[in-house]
Amino acid sequence: MLKASKPTYATFGATTPAVHPRRAASWFSQIFLTWCTPLVHLEHVLNIDDIWLLEDVNTAETNTKRFRAAFERSKSVDRACVDVYGAWFALAGLLGLLLRLLDLVGPIVLQKIVESTGGGDTTVIYRWLALLLAAKVSRSILWSHMVMLEDVLGIRFVGALKGALFQRLVSKATVQPEEVPDLANVYSADMDSLLWASVSLNNLWILPTQIIVVAYLLYEELGVASFAGLGMLVLSLILGGYVSTIQSRAFDEVSTARDERMQAVKETFGSILIVKLHAWEQKCRDKIQALRDIEMGHIWTLMFSGAISIFYLWAAPLFVSMASFATFTVVLGLPLTASKVFTSLALFRLLQEPMREIPDNITAVVEARVSLGRIQSFLTQADQPTRPVPATASALSASELLGMRQRKGFMKLFRKYCSSKKSPIDWKVVNPPPVDMVINSSSVEACPNDASLKHELLDKLVILKLNGGLGTTMGCQGPKSAIEVRQDLSFLDLTVRLNDGCSRSMLW
Repeated sequence: MLKASKPTYATFGATTPAVHPRRAASWFSQIFLTWCTPLVHLEHVLNIDDIWLLEDVNTAETNTKRFRAAFERSKSVDRACVDVYGAWFALAGLLGLLLRLLDLVGPIVLQKIVESTGGGDTTVIYRWLALLLAAKVSRSILWSHMVMLEDVLGIRFVGALKGALFQRLVSKATVQPEEVPDLANVYSADMDSLLWASVSLNNLWILPTQIIVVAYLLYEELGVASFAGLGMLVLSLILGGYVSTIQSRAFDEVSTARDERMQAVKETFGSILIVKLHAWEQKCRDKIQALRDIEMGHIWTLMFSGAISIFYLWAAPLFVSMASFATFTVVLGLPLTASKVFTSLALFRLLQEPMREIPDNITAVVEARVSLGRIQSFLTQADQPTRPVPATASALSASELLGMRQRKGFMKLFRKYCSSKKSPIDWKVVNPPPVDMVINSSSVEACPNDASLKHELLDKLVILKLNGGLGTTMGCQGPKSAIEVRQDLSFLDLTVRLNDGCSRSMLW
């Protein structure tokens, strides 16, 4: 996703960035996409040097800036996506609608040709065939441009979301509550759902429009008998909506179960030393396996509902045509002509694809809605509360002044210990810690409502008893001194050194 050219030595000066072939292409090349032929004609596996650099409008940097600006205004992922990419998705939808309407030229031309075969001027047949050829060529060109536009919009959309998530991760320290999804799952599974939904979103209104137009043409051919087929069509759509609801609920449960399983795996590998020390491998394995079994149960429900959806979607056009022809011949008692049969079958075949795609598109949009909600929860999570700024000396109370003197006394004694010749620690200079690094235990107990901050403080601070009784630490009275521990091995090494030095004679 980088827009920078290949790095070169600055000695030879800056290189001129290459112009994208699409920008330098003529109008003929733009229409027929011939500017892509140099890349297609390569006879070897594509290398990184063969790939063209992205245009600025397609880079993750540009799209992330636009998305972040829209998100800061609306505080909603849905609104931000509509503000940034709504017009382009609408254009892709118009191209898709035009493609669906061009598909209707085939049945109309078929009807006219069958009616003209009985006799008459053959010039009419050639005119209809020329119209069919022009419609097919136009459809192929429009289809290529629509697919390219949808793919480019998918790159921009996903690049903007990933960039926003990454900036949120590295820009500010955030609280990680349990309801926030795992970022690894958002980057993988949720982005795939969004890519699928970016193509399926416009089909939610294009396919019903195509169904209505085809139903009107069927009524012109079969009359009242077409309503029998339309009744079967409505019944299949109702069943498809119910199955899509089951699929969306199962997908949500699969996503939640995957997050819980990945969290357990991360906790296990993050504490692998403790797991090995206490021989908890089997317990951790049983826990992960139990979470995996729950996830597989939800996956089975998702796959089973998908199989049911595929079965009735492929069988529905057959039932629709059977109901229409039976009503036309048996109930109405009308004869079926070759023109009506071929035209009706062609129209019913056009109904097969939208009927098969509508439930899948509904499922894709519902799953994308769940994924956008997970991204919304990650982008809008609360910032970690900052530590309070230390008060000035003039505003300190008597107890706080006493605590400052005790900390200074402790650092004085600790310097003597570190600078003694018998000390195992070879430190040239021992700098005192910052004031905000030494935290009183009451400050931890004073934040019961902020469990995440309290948990972080308890994780980072360890109370060590250096020497003396419960009320004294190396001659300092009051609360025990807190030192920061970043690694378990460093903590063990420091503990051994302190225990070794506690028995040494110190010069006070």
